[in-house]
Amino acid sequence: EHFARACDSQPVCSNCGRDHCKVMCFRSKTDGSQQSPNKGELVTSKTYVNKVKSSPVALQTLNAVMFNGNKRLPIRIFMDNGSQRSYIRKAVIDTLGLKSLGHEDVVHELFGGATTETVRHSVYNIGLEGVRVRPGYKDLYQCQLKVRDQGTISSSIPRAPELTPQELGSTEVQLSDVGRDAPPIDVLIGADNYRRLLTGQIR
Repeated sequence: EHFARACDSQPVCSNCGRDHCKVMCFRSKTDGSQQSPNKGELVTSKTYVNKVKSSPVALQTLNAVMFNGNKRLPIRIFMDNGSQRSYIRKAVIDTLGLKSLGHEDVVHELFGGATTETVRHSVYNIGLEGVRVRPGYKDLYQCQLKVRDQGTISSSIPRAPELTPQELGSTEVQLSDVGRDAPPIDVLIGADNYRRLLTGQIR
C-alpha cells in the first residue's frame, strides 16, 4: 500500500486513453448517458444476462404497446438492469417502419468476462405506452426511449404465473405478462432507461 503521489505505475484507461485506471473513468460511469450516434467511437457495453434452465424463476417481464405515428403494436418487454444498453428486436423495427438515427459500434462484455467482436447496432427512438390491465386502472404511461437493434434478444423467457387475488393480497399489483406460453422478447430495457419505467414503490 502506498499514496498516489508515490506510485510509479502509469495506467492507461481502455475507455478513453487517458492516464487513470478504467474503474475511475468518468466515461465508464456515465455509460447510460445519451450520446449522439455516428461519432466513430467504440463502446464497450456490459450485458450480464444469466438465465438458468432448471428451477424456473419469474423474471421482470411486462406487456406494453409500441407506437410509431398511427401504427401501434403490442410488445413484450424484459427489464434487465444488468445490461448497460437497451435493445429492440429487428422484426419489430420492420413491422412499425422505424427510421434509424445512426449507428453505434459496440463490444459486448458478457457474463463470465467473455467479450464479443465489434458489433454495429443501428440506433432508434421508440414510443412506449403502458397497457390497461383492468378498466379504469390509472392513466396510461407514455415515454420515448433510445434503443439499439438486435436480431434476437433472448431465448425463451417464460411469463409470470397467474396469481389469485388472495395471493396478491392488498398490494394492488397488476401483472400484465402472465400465462404458460413464452412469446419472444421484443424490447430489452437496460440500465440506460430502466429507472424511467419504475414507479418508486416496492410492494
